[in-house]
Amino acid sequence: MLEGIKHRHEAINVPVPNIVIVDNCCQVRRAISQKMPGVEVVLDVLHFVRRYGAVILNGTRNPRRGKVLQDIRNAIISQPARGAKSPTRYYSKEEQATRLQSTYNHWLKEGGVWSAPASKVHSDQMAHVTKGCLARSRQDIRTDGSRIEGSHKAWNSLQRAQPSGLEVYNALAHDHVHRRNIRIATSAIEGGMKGINSIDFLTSTHGLHHTKLVSYVASKFNVLRAKENSRIQQHLSTQAVLREVVDDQKFGLVVSAHSRTFGGLLTIKDEQLQIDESLLNVPAEVSCLVPEKTSKRKQQPSNTENEPFQPLPPSKRVRNEESLGTHTPKEVTVDKSQVKAPADPSLTRSQLLFSVGTQVDVRSLSINSNLEFYLFMEMRDEFRWTSFGMTSHKWVSAVKIYNQRLVQRGKDEGVAVMAKSPRALMDKLSEIETRIFERVSTNNFKSRKGGEHFWKQHCFAVPELVNLKQDGIGGGTKKTRKIQMCSRCQTVMYPGPNGCPENHKKGYCADGVQQVPKDKSTEGVPPWPQPQGIFRVGKEFHVLPFLSEVHSLYEKNLKSD
Repeated sequence: MLEGIKHRHEAINVPVPNIVIVDNCCQVRRAISQKMPGVEVVLDVLHFVRRYGAVILNGTRNPRRGKVLQDIRNAIISQPARGAKSPTRYYSKEEQATRLQSTYNHWLKEGGVWSAPASKVHSDQMAHVTKGCLARSRQDIRTDGSRIEGSHKAWNSLQRAQPSGLEVYNALAHDHVHRRNIRIATSAIEGGMKGINSIDFLTSTHGLHHTKLVSYVASKFNVLRAKENSRIQQHLSTQAVLREVVDDQKFGLVVSAHSRTFGGLLTIKDEQLQIDESLLNVPAEVSCLVPEKTSKRKQQPSNTENEPFQPLPPSKRVRNEESLGTHTPKEVTVDKSQVKAPADPSLTRSQLLFSVGTQVDVRSLSINSNLEFYLFMEMRDEFRWTSFGMTSHKWVSAVKIYNQRLVQRGKDEGVAVMAKSPRALMDKLSEIETRIFERVSTNNFKSRKGGEHFWKQHCFAVPELVNLKQDGIGGGTKKTRKIQMCSRCQTVMYPGPNGCPENHKKGYCADGVQQVPKDKSTEGVPPWPQPQGIFRVGKEFHVLPFLSEVHSLYEKNLKSD
């Protein structure tokens, strides 16, 4: 993604951004700096304030919560935004540190605000402030994250009321991005923002969504104008056209080496999947999902469209014939020899498009047939697989054995089989363990045919799993409750007591991928401290660890005691 952004800036001869605003500055700063050296990576104020909000006593029920968060924000921002021409202004990092420490101490003295993890969270956020993650080197541009959050909301609601397959979703995604770009560019023109390219073309569209149609009509007009005599050319000016930028950016399904190789642990042979072209028949609207090869055409001397795009200075950014030459839409052809997808008529169109776009056979990601299912259950019984006991390396070894046996069994029965990915075994094991928990809880072992031998054998094949369900998570209680499963690595999260090495790692999944929690402010915080004393109020005794709580309780009962 970062390479695509960099290549696009290079293609249009525009410098990379001065400032990048992110949600987790110190985690992504190194990756951004490698691709775009010299860029300043800063933290969004919204997420900074939310980290303090997570450690306020009683959460949203605390009556002082709004005032506390407002004071935290005011310690960072000197002046909020006042329209498009007056962006938010920030204090220097030294002044931010002083104000933030003073605000924290003020509410600490007031009492009834900060919970136990607050001190750890405050020290972590102070480290960000002192490093300059909340300061801004430029105050003349908008550097908040409100528009990014608005984009996230739009993406989340894109399919909320209209679920669909990959083909329709791809069209919806293109439509969403295009409309948003037109709206932002139009607003920038109306607001007089500098640095916007192709202002004349955007103005000519009048906000119309069909920009390619407008560009095509303008291009045809320019061609017809060039054929007329000089007298008519003097009365007709050249129309602005949409300039296409050839870069390495991709939108839609892409090939991921990390996913195909299961984090680099698998070796994938360079093979092309077989395809039945009659099954695919990709239309032009979704050709972005197919590997494309742009036809090379000789450049006409009179056409300046193919010349490198040089943006004009703001003072000279007006319509002129040299920069707005005639335009002919580029022809895009599909190289049929490179289009490969599984030739299985039972697959849906979304599955076919997924296979074409990612070069991963969708059939390798799931266990569906009876042959594959029974082989999986036999190997689970043999090797005592448990989701919480498997690692990424173990899954790689397991899938190799599974595929070898699957191929041999397919030959014995004369059935075509598909080698599986480790992800298929992970998902299937999670599904089976959930079904086992339900069957053991309800004492229901009947299969579809009415027998109980199969499920009794496999429900009790792994004693650790049965004991986990019967004794409850953590072992010390007989009361059973719903087993927590990690939605990403498909494992039982807490099969053992506190501190058990088989429990789900905090912030990491079983495959070693670091997870970014919704609120990282409580990550690695110390446990709740031991009580400091027992205090008597009236005829009741209270165990309270913090003096502030003692003080508030004393004031509450002062009149009655």
